[in-house]
Amino acid sequence: MSETHNTNVKSLYELLSIIDAKASALLSFNALLLAAISVWLNYVPDNLLHFRLDLAFLASLASCVFLLSIIWLHWSEPSGTADLQVRRTSRTKRYRISWCLSIVAVSVVSLVSIVHTVGTGLKAFGGCKSDPCAYFYSEMIFGNLDRSR
Repeated sequence: MSETHNTNVKSLYELLSIIDAKASALLSFNALLLAAISVWLNYVPDNLLHFRLDLAFLASLASCVFLLSIIWLHWSEPSGTADLQVRRTSRTKRYRISWCLSIVAVSVVSLVSIVHTVGTGLKAFGGCKSDPCAYFYSEMIFGNLDRSR
């Protein structure tokens, strides 16, 4: 019986294909997130908001590095299928790491977006008159996207 007819080998190839497809989809998502963060960083002054967006950018970029190592194309000899389980386990671990990094990036961007939107609303409608609120949403901490460009 040849290795390509072995059901275990077929199953492992199917699992590797699933991991590759998930990695490709997450890589596309990270590309969109990186583009959005890049645009936002052009308008944000160098403050805490900018720093947190930088961290989200780096987390998403690190995720991309792991994802690119997952979808690395490797042709095995028919006799080299013995390491398919090791390859699947390795790719699964790298996918989980990159997924976690993407979740961190999305969480940071979401939190920063919420805080910034609330601050912009408070400033726009005059609801940020207390000293702590004014300090928190000052140019030094969170700033305003509508600053002079």
